[in-house]
Amino acid sequence: MGRITRALSAIGDRIKAVIDASDINEMEHLQPLGDDSKPLPQDDGWSDRTSDNGNDVYLGAFDYDHKIAGPGEKRTYARHADGVPVSHVYQKDDGTIIIANDSYSKTINPDGSYVETNGAYSKSVNADGSWSETNGAYTKSVEASGAMTQTGGVFNLNGFIINPDGSATSPVSVGAPTVNG
Repeated sequence: MGRITRALSAIGDRIKAVIDASDINEMEHLQPLGDDSKPLPQDDGWSDRTSDNGNDVYLGAFDYDHKIAGPGEKRTYARHADGVPVSHVYQKDDGTIIIANDSYSKTINPDGSYVETNGAYSKSVNADGSWSETNGAYTKSVEASGAMTQTGGVFNLNGFIINPDGSATSPVSVGAPTVNG
């Protein structure tokens, strides 16, 4: 018969846990394939005694405070030692995927477009291939046709400098074609 079990520590692949005040032991930690996580001390989980050898197994931990996924969704997250989430990957039921921590986030939409931010920098890519990016002082956008617009600062292309006022300088001579009329 299974029961609520409080984790005390993770010891390699095993969990030291307390089932009740008099029953503290180490047990195997079972989790789904592809998951690699260990409970924090004081996390509550579920344990059960196996019939093959009579040993307890720790089947998982509960986090009552930080659940936000809805039906059909999946969210994985890491927590700091105090139990507060510090990063997550959230797969929503509409196909949206969110990857985030305190400094960076990226939202991938079902149509393939995405938005990513990192401090003052942000970039948006649309499903048609057009995109824009900015850091506040600089903005660049490219239309699906390939037309590009850039504002702020100096544009340097291999030493060919275009200044914000439109003037340009080049490290080599620039020629113009001869037009016969």
